[in-house]
Amino acid sequence: MVDKKLKYVVIVVVPLLALLLLAAPITATGGPDDHLKADGVYPTADDNRLEVGVWYASDYPPAGSGGSDLPATRPDALGLVNTLTSDCRLRILGICIWSWPTPKWTRRFVFANGAAWEQDWKRADAPGGGTENLYVDTVDLAYFAGHGWTGGFLFGVGGRDHDDPYLTYGDARHAWGDRDLDWVGLAACNVLADAHRRDWANTMQGLRLLMGFVTTMADVPHGEKLGRYIRLNHTMTQAWFRAADDLQPQGKIARVLAEENWMFNDRWYNHKSTDYYDNIYWWWTHHVGSEPARAVPEQLDQMPVFMVQPLSLDEANREWDTLVASTGITDTGYVTETTFIASFGPDIVQQGGQIRVSESGQLIMDEQNGLFNYMNSSDLWTYPETEAASIGAMRTINQDTARQIADQWLQEAGLMPADASFYEVVPETVAQGSNEGGLDGLEEVMQEQTLSHQVIYSRLVTAEVPVNGGESTQAVTFSVMGPGSKLKVYVAPQVAATLSGKRLLQAAVDGAVGGYRRVQPPAAGQSTDTPAFVPIIPREKAEIFVTYLNPDKQPELEMMFGLSPIPFPNLVSREVVSHTLGYWEGPMGWSQDMLIPVHIFELNNQLEDGSTVPSTAYIPANPQFMAPIAKIIRKETAGGDPIPDGVRVGDELVFEAFDATGTLAQAGYPAALDFSPGSGDYVYNWYVDSVAPENKVGSGRVLHYTVAAASTLREGAGTHDLILEVLDVGTNRQPDRSYSRYSITVLPPAFLPLVLH
Repeated sequence: MVDKKLKYVVIVVVPLLALLLLAAPITATGGPDDHLKADGVYPTADDNRLEVGVWYASDYPPAGSGGSDLPATRPDALGLVNTLTSDCRLRILGICIWSWPTPKWTRRFVFANGAAWEQDWKRADAPGGGTENLYVDTVDLAYFAGHGWTGGFLFGVGGRDHDDPYLTYGDARHAWGDRDLDWVGLAACNVLADAHRRDWANTMQGLRLLMGFVTTMADVPHGEKLGRYIRLNHTMTQAWFRAADDLQPQGKIARVLAEENWMFNDRWYNHKSTDYYDNIYWWWTHHVGSEPARAVPEQLDQMPVFMVQPLSLDEANREWDTLVASTGITDTGYVTETTFIASFGPDIVQQGGQIRVSESGQLIMDEQNGLFNYMNSSDLWTYPETEAASIGAMRTINQDTARQIADQWLQEAGLMPADASFYEVVPETVAQGSNEGGLDGLEEVMQEQTLSHQVIYSRLVTAEVPVNGGESTQAVTFSVMGPGSKLKVYVAPQVAATLSGKRLLQAAVDGAVGGYRRVQPPAAGQSTDTPAFVPIIPREKAEIFVTYLNPDKQPELEMMFGLSPIPFPNLVSREVVSHTLGYWEGPMGWSQDMLIPVHIFELNNQLEDGSTVPSTAYIPANPQFMAPIAKIIRKETAGGDPIPDGVRVGDELVFEAFDATGTLAQAGYPAALDFSPGSGDYVYNWYVDSVAPENKVGSGRVLHYTVAAASTLREGAGTHDLILEVLDVGTNRQPDRSYSRYSITVLPPAFLPLVLH
């Protein structure tokens, strides 16, 4: 057991100079030596400040575009730290009119790419040496966004040199939490899969919760949602799982490891709680859920158009009132906020639609389309701390009864869409195991319990579709995929035996996700300017988008045009397992005037270590639904020479963008791709380091750029990311823009020695 209060008392007796040094905040500009105190005293256990540190890698080898880059990790990590450190929830004309219900955090570290180092997370006696006691273990919440696998997580360009590219569970064995660290969030694929679950539990040496994913995860701003829910006084577990529900598509699984079961209920104020570590740990597994896409006839050459019908303000108000009544929430006041969504490019946070949020955050609804997310914060994803026997007779709810309750709740509230189809009931389980023994092994489950039933429905749309070259029609049922197509109800495993009727439904239903964008059937489109059907790219051409690998072994076309792309470091090859056609529905805040027709590929990805990782690719089935081409085709000095490995402030450089009205084949991709994505009406913008008005350095296809000074976060030369944005101004739906990057190394000034005569 580690008592942080006792540790704090010990600090009182150190010399005054050390106290003053400890009181000073550590900023992201310091190197390791800045954390060493004159008398060898390190930053210690809780200092009564809520502190967050984030590390993210968006640029993976090679530097710039082309590698297994993760463009959303920047808005992911910065979204977390900016939300946690925000001093106001809603401002109007500069005046704070709605404050957060929880305290503001302190930003301690923000390390990106070349400044995000593996050794910051590694124990001192691990191979190569680590400094985790000076970095991750000096904050309450440490967060990493980047690539991962079952054995660890990977750092990006520059950062992988300190001192190697990846942090393994062995590097952190018995290391995390013996100082200040309470919670770790890993927005990285596969880290908490079963293969090394126990080994990751062995990193917990006072750490209370370790949060991550069992499966791959989409490259989305998970941290921004996580931060909002933490500030709304959700538990850490609730915040992690709810953020996954908001943003992840079907088939993803999130997980939280806990040192003790009551720590699943940790909120912000538990950063001062007494920590424990022993040979027992717990894990909570959450399925984001839904049915894989259903098969349809392969010979289709066109798909129906399902136009989205937005809600009017009156309809949105009625929908909100219905949700309030059916959920029984008591805080009926709400805030209307602008949500943010990650676009398909580096360093981008794109403003989305208006989201209505209840005061407590238990109920959230998109005002434009009615998508909603409800969570009973007292029950859902909360470990019961009171024995059932102490609260009276209880009625047990099994999976069959859970489905009946979910059906009844949705139907009585008018929330069961006509195109919803029951799929399955998945248990939300908490299990206990032992982390005794060596590395590389699974343990037997000591006990397991179901704390919620997740009743999942699929969205299916049906239409008469021409087949056999238009000679006949056939009724075809398509799956709708994506974060906005979820409908699921969380039902408690037991309720008070005395409840019945509406009170039973409200007590049993702990949460729900749903709404579905309302759509017109294809026939209705024939009376407007909208066609009833849209031609689609043949499967063999669409398959190129997922099988084409660039020289860096990356699916560059999927990353540019896919709707939920997942790059893999160390990718060797890909195999298409299955294919079908369906539709895509984006998350809350996504601007979408129709369901987007997509080719859906199930893939096996073979990695260098011999492992095979499955993934799903969603490729728009018609070029008009794709983002435009963004590609930098000329990169040279003002004299026409190739840009050297390092440039200096004041150097003149020239960049040119590919004409986005050209075909993909003309852009250098396979000859079969003889079409141009997007509407054909484009604007070209250039930025340095991030896409923000203050960082814009030019417009048009050609940019003449004068190198400016680059900040260096930790050591060595500075870098600039030159970012090309191609914006499709001829469409009113997303995705409507693409990005390409070029990394510039800016050498430090050269000073000549002073010679005196």
